[in-house]
Amino acid sequence: MAYDRKKRLASGTSTAGESGKLHGIVSATGTAIGCGIYVDKCGSVSVSGCDKAIYKYAPAQKILRRLRRKAMSIDEAVAEVLKDFKEETGGSFPPESDVGVIALTAKGIPSVSFKCPHFPWAYCDKGYVYYGCARNEIFSEKIDIIERPLDCMCEDSN
Repeated sequence: MAYDRKKRLASGTSTAGESGKLHGIVSATGTAIGCGIYVDKCGSVSVSGCDKAIYKYAPAQKILRRLRRKAMSIDEAVAEVLKDFKEETGGSFPPESDVGVIALTAKGIPSVSFKCPHFPWAYCDKGYVYYGCARNEIFSEKIDIIERPLDCMCEDSN
């Protein structure tokens, strides 16, 4: 997820995180707007995981719709949609419900949530980069040197 100095939002996703895909294979979720990627005036979302389940349920668009319709935080919207996603794609059957979401509101508030054991993620906020890979893991580092400081949208941490 990203937004520029004019606060225009962008979203992108990989090949949905499934192992064993051949080089050059394009993911259905990466190319179907609303499924694995979605952007509107409210925010930006990228979902990665099981291609088929993401393609059928279209969680990216549902997250931003829920955020718009209800007075809730981005974390709450993501949690609700992932709960519904799990129920509709097979409950406890891991391959379908193991997904990860990175979302960003139009105000720059990030959200990271995942149901799989490992989901590499990172975001920048107020002069720090936050990152992790495993559940309940969060690391942070202060950004001291930026080669192209005009490219950074983060506010200084001081």
